[in-house]
Order: sequence, then C-alpha cells, then structure tokens
Amino acid sequence: AKLPAVLCYWLLSLFRILLTAFRTLPGSLIICGHISWGMLIILYGIEITAAICWYTQNKAFLAGLLFTVLGIGIVFQTQRFSICVLDVGQGDGILVSLPYGYNMMIDGGSTSKDHTGEYVIKPALKYYGIGSLDSVVLTHMDEDHISGVRELIKDHYPIRELLVPDVNDHALEEMTAMADSVGCKVKRFRRGDRLRVGDVLFYCLNPEPAVLTEDRNEASLTWYMQYRDFDALLTGDIGIQTEKEILRYIKEDPSRCPGLSDGLTFLKVAHHGSAGSSEQSLLAFIRPMISVISCGLHNRYGHPSLEALKRLEKTGSTLYRTDRNGAVSVDISGKIRCFGKNHMPWKKD
Repeated sequence: AKLPAVLCYWLLSLFRILLTAFRTLPGSLIICGHISWGMLIILYGIEITAAICWYTQNKAFLAGLLFTVLGIGIVFQTQRFSICVLDVGQGDGILVSLPYGYNMMIDGGSTSKDHTGEYVIKPALKYYGIGSLDSVVLTHMDEDHISGVRELIKDHYPIRELLVPDVNDHALEEMTAMADSVGCKVKRFRRGDRLRVGDVLFYCLNPEPAVLTEDRNEASLTWYMQYRDFDALLTGDIGIQTEKEILRYIKEDPSRCPGLSDGLTFLKVAHHGSAGSSEQSLLAFIRPMISVISCGLHNRYGHPSLEALKRLEKTGSTLYRTDRNGAVSVDISGKIRCFGKNHMPWKKD
C-alpha cells in the first residue's frame, strides 16, 4: 500500500505547486462575490441562451446579448453604494462601497477577535466581490482599529492608499512605514481638508491642524460624507469635548458641511457607544435617522453605555448594534440589512 500512497502524495504535491504558480499570473483569481438566487437564475439563463446562439451560429444575437450583459454590469457598478459596519467584535471595521467601483475600508481591528483581517475582513471583501481596496482610512492607532489592517498590509493585500490623521504618533509612523514598504501611498488629513471620489464628497472635521494631544481617541480622523440625498458622519473614537468642537466648527460656517443641519442619514456612533461620547447637543443638531454602534458582545468596557443609549434614543434614531445585530449594511436608499441572529433594530430593554 505504500507505493500508491507515495504516488498520490507526489501527485497532490505537483498539483499544489502548479496551482501556486498559476496564482501568480495576472487575472488568475476572479472574485465574483455573493449573488442572489434571482440573479443566479438570470445568469444561468444568459449562459444557456449564449450556448444556443453559439451552437446555431447566431453571432449577431450573441454579440447583442454580451453587450447587454456588459452594459448591465457597468450600470450596476456605477450606481453601487453601501456602508457595511462589520462585526469585528470589540473594535471598528467599516466597508464603504462607492460608485464607479471605488472601495474604501475605514478602520479594521479588534481586541476580542484574533486574526480579524483573515477571518472577518477578507471574507467580507470576497462576499461583496472586492479584490482590492482603493483606500484604507485609519482614524487612529488603537489596536481595536488597526489590527486587521496590519494583517492585510503584511499579507500584501492590494491597497492603493492609506489615509491617516495628520498627527504625531509613533505607532502611526510604524504603520506608514509598513505601507510604504509594500508600495501603498500614504496621505494625511486634518480639519478643513476634503476628499472627492466621483460624486461623493468627504469633509474632514477632525483632527485640528497641528493638534498636540496624547489622547489618540480625541485626535481620531472624522469624516462627514455626502452623496446625493445620503450623508453619513464617521466618527472614530472621538469624545464629548471633540464633538463640541466639531459642532462649533460647523455652526461657524454651515457651508463646511452642507446639508448636515437638515438631518443626517447615517451615524457611526463614536467610541463604541461609550459614556464619554455621543454628546447631546451634537446629536440634537444632526438628528441621525440610522445609528450603528460597533462593539463586542459582553465586552469588558461595558460598551455601549446606558447614558449614550438614552441620548441616542432621544433623537428618535433607529439604533443597531453589531453585538446584537451582527454586521449592519445600509445602501443609498436607507435600506438596512443585518447579518446577525437578531434582524430587528435594537431598543433599550
């Protein structure tokens, strides 16, 4: 029995070597992403129709069919817009899919789950059919925001740009050096800067220029994002003092965040819903329609706090939590999808 076993071993080893070699070729891996049953039936129908056209040599109809499918794909990619707050446990990880195929990751780390990059972020990217990231935003350098991103960079996952706060931080310098070593560009942002991705505008609200603080949370990179009738406030781990400063900054000149005073579509609740964040005057000003808290189940910090939950409840916002709802995804229409056991918005017990 040893001879057949040895032959099988070497044959499988040969397959492994060949497959590893093929994976290095351009275009060797195509990530299709998850599709619905309805779309699957449509695709099978298109394949069968194409096969019939090929067999009957109806080339004109086949060409028209292929151009139609290509056009549908281009339109879908152009219109695609969603924000998904991943269930990373006690941490933050937000996947933003923008029109024209631009994909952004805002943070990606956890202190309650190991190998967040391999077991949470990468599977989510594959689910959405994403094979590379155009940009990764690191709001600040705490482990619960960067551990998974560090994994991606070490694994040479294709990331075009790393967007970071313009602050002095030793851990930030280490991360940017790591990004430089794999050919990932690094851009620094501070209050007043803007980023445009097609029709999507990002207004940087924090940190202040030349900020000097030992509190990484208060120096978190904070964005106001606007696209058509949809807008979002992405807060990192800022606290009440910084929230008050941001509110003062906006009220001084409303054009800095046009549309924010009319009510916010989506709020990523600051600092996992801690008692030291979600300041009442800011919440009353932005009046978020949808609020999402990213936190781990039974985490040791007691997040989210009852005080923050009460303040959010006063705004009338529909509240979701990753510890109870799992990953939470919202599209441009405001449609919510949860990937956890409890698919209903959570309210105070």
